[in-house]
Amino acid sequence: MKMQLRDLTLTCRRETVVVRFSDFSYFFGEIGAGKSTIARLVDYCLGGSIVLTPALQNEFVSARLALRVSDVPVVLQRDRDSDQVLSTWGEGDQEQSARVPARRAQGIVIPGTKVENLSDFVFHLAGISPPRVRRSRINDDSDLERLSLRDLLWYCYLDQDEIDSSFFNLDAEADAPRRNKSRNVMRFLLGIHQQDLVSLEIELDQVRSQRLGAESAAAVLETSLRTSGFASPDDLDRRRREVQAGLAAAKRALTSARLEADSKKTHASDVLRRQGADLAQELDAVVSAMSQVTATIATDKRHLHEVQNLDTKLARLSTASAVLGSVQFTHCPKCAQALPDREQSACRVCGLPEPDTSVDAPAVQIAHADIEARVRELKEMVSSQEAQLERIRVRHAELMERKQKIDLELNQQLRSYDSAYLSLATTHERRLGALEEELTSIGRTRTLHDQIASSRKLAVSLVEKEADIRKRMASLRAKAEADLRSLKRLGDLFKDCLLRARIPGFAAEDVVRLRPSDFLPEILPLDGGDVAVSSFATLGSGGKKTLFKACFAVAVHRLAAESAAPLPSLLIIDSPMKNISERENREQFVGFHEMLYWLADGELRDTQFVLIDKEFCPPKTPLGRPLSSRHMTVVDPQTPPLIPGYRDRPSEPGLGGPATPAGRDA
Repeated sequence: MKMQLRDLTLTCRRETVVVRFSDFSYFFGEIGAGKSTIARLVDYCLGGSIVLTPALQNEFVSARLALRVSDVPVVLQRDRDSDQVLSTWGEGDQEQSARVPARRAQGIVIPGTKVENLSDFVFHLAGISPPRVRRSRINDDSDLERLSLRDLLWYCYLDQDEIDSSFFNLDAEADAPRRNKSRNVMRFLLGIHQQDLVSLEIELDQVRSQRLGAESAAAVLETSLRTSGFASPDDLDRRRREVQAGLAAAKRALTSARLEADSKKTHASDVLRRQGADLAQELDAVVSAMSQVTATIATDKRHLHEVQNLDTKLARLSTASAVLGSVQFTHCPKCAQALPDREQSACRVCGLPEPDTSVDAPAVQIAHADIEARVRELKEMVSSQEAQLERIRVRHAELMERKQKIDLELNQQLRSYDSAYLSLATTHERRLGALEEELTSIGRTRTLHDQIASSRKLAVSLVEKEADIRKRMASLRAKAEADLRSLKRLGDLFKDCLLRARIPGFAAEDVVRLRPSDFLPEILPLDGGDVAVSSFATLGSGGKKTLFKACFAVAVHRLAAESAAPLPSLLIIDSPMKNISERENREQFVGFHEMLYWLADGELRDTQFVLIDKEFCPPKTPLGRPLSSRHMTVVDPQTPPLIPGYRDRPSEPGLGGPATPAGRDA
């Protein structure tokens, strides 16, 4: 990913400071001059957080970073304590701007794109889709998550505070989420996360979502139908046959009424009365059944509580027997007088023979198991009875609705007396209409059952599809894990950096071991086995740790340049000589910088370097690229600090020396 810094504008309360960058920028000088703050403000504009030094607390207003991403000019401006970045990109008439969240995604912020935060914005300008990885390598059902620009910048910005304490969050001391993220970045840069595998993971995620949706839809429909009293297609088919039979009977009755209209003078109200009476009897039976089931449930629940209390009492009895069985009374518990001597088998208090009150532990366990079995049995009975009660209530509601309709119709018939034939015909026609409407409703409900079956069938097919995708993913993972050429190449480049930097303790014959499980480099002697292993954790010197980590970052950039991996072409190293004396360790000081200059003119000619340190080590021969250096001191106006207008108050006499101006970390 081509990324090059152009300049950093720091807006302060009293002045504006501009820091310009070249292909190789070197900032060096005194403590407190603000060298590290330059790197931190660059990181702040790229979505990072920042600790406000005293100078920034008093002066800082906003930071503006101008850079190019894939040859697109970009300006990122972020105010103090803001979680939004004002982003401007393009030139002339093509220039656009938008406020973009620094870290947390808040929905699409640039219409027509998928940009939700600053990381998405940079990937969008670079023409790269944000890399997606499975959150867990063990569980294939874990969600996919995107690697952000912030994750990749761990290998592009070596912060002074962590350069000798954490190895890119790969070590065991890092928290698990950051460690997994860092390992995913390494897998991505090494090509272990192949594009085909990522596509399959996305497809698996979509298929799994479809399966869960189908299963959820089927479950919701089943619950709804069960509540309505039609729990299965068999219930619907049975009810359809009943309604069809009722329709046939109603049609015959209507025909018969026409034929017998002159011979019989039966009024419709008589039929309605008989139907109402039949429904009333059925309602009484249903109410009686509801009462009986309710009483049975109450009895079983009471029995359940009694059994549960019995279990508690048994436990208390066992405990009390165990505690009080060994008590030996020497005085009467009532009058407190000393008890006379008794026979060994007699009670010390009453003198009667002591009964055997020992508790048989196995018997208690058996009783406890019996009680638990009885509790489960009672719970199942209660659950079954409650389901039965719900079905009875549904039937009661249906009968009440029918009874109300018949009563209403009977009242209407009594208010308006028609001829016998007309009265009967009206009743039968209404009956026909009700049955036809119910038959239509049954057909719709049957369609819902068909939808349930279709959803279940779809879910089964999606399960098979998931299994096939997982099988293909396992094959691709095996191939990706077996292809360790890029990992071996990273180890070779890392050893080359260590040797060129002249770090003591490493030789050309050493072997670099990088495991794909954690990517922590270990250096072993050629024939030394595991006896003398050098790693970031075992290096005793803080100076060697710093150079060790910096060399690994350089090796990652060399590998990314070879494989065209989407790593930002920017390397900021804050204080590589943090724990090293430039005079006592001159060879390492010169060797490390010569290694950087050699790479900047060769393999990493497209990578921008920003170095921050105490001393400047110029190249022995001119670079083929622009190099700028800036000497920064606290009080010298010829070599000003980052914020020239800010100074510490002079020290008071008697509190650490004479009253001379001193710098504060800018």
